[in-house]
Amino acid sequence: MKKVPKTDKTDPKRLKKDLAKIVKGITQDDQVLVIGTTRLPWECDQKLLAQAYQKMILIPRPDYASLSLLWTEQLFQYPGLSRQFDVTSVARLSDGYTVGSILSAVKDVFTCKRVLQLRMHELTHAEIINVLCTKEPVYREEEEEFLNWFTKTPIGRRKQRALEMEVERIKELESMTQTKKIK
Repeated sequence: MKKVPKTDKTDPKRLKKDLAKIVKGITQDDQVLVIGTTRLPWECDQKLLAQAYQKMILIPRPDYASLSLLWTEQLFQYPGLSRQFDVTSVARLSDGYTVGSILSAVKDVFTCKRVLQLRMHELTHAEIINVLCTKEPVYREEEEEFLNWFTKTPIGRRKQRALEMEVERIKELESMTQTKKIK
């Protein structure tokens, strides 16, 4: 950690030195998977982060298709919900929210009492959106910060190099097909 805010009571610095040592002591025979999550990876000591974790995965915001599928699966598991309920508009309005926020919103909307009332009082989009508005979305600026951070990680740099090599290969193939057309 670079600088821990005074309001943070978790004391993340206590793991700073020990985490890399602990992870190095774990062998493949132990069959242990160490997973760490953070909302602010750019505030971590990047060198220690790379020592502690072999791979870093950036989980992006869900796209429209994923959101639509998620809402469909989550909402239509309740038998009292009308099959005519428009999931597409809820999927569009929930753009920018994480899967966890959406699952939490569904859980908050479908209380035991509300599930019993579904047959008499249909679910409205406003009920879902009102609860979803209490959750914090992932803003575009924040997503750009994540992408900028990820491109600086070893895995991000390798992916960037692989993409550049693929673009070069495609350009070479295009130039070869152009020269064949001219002949």
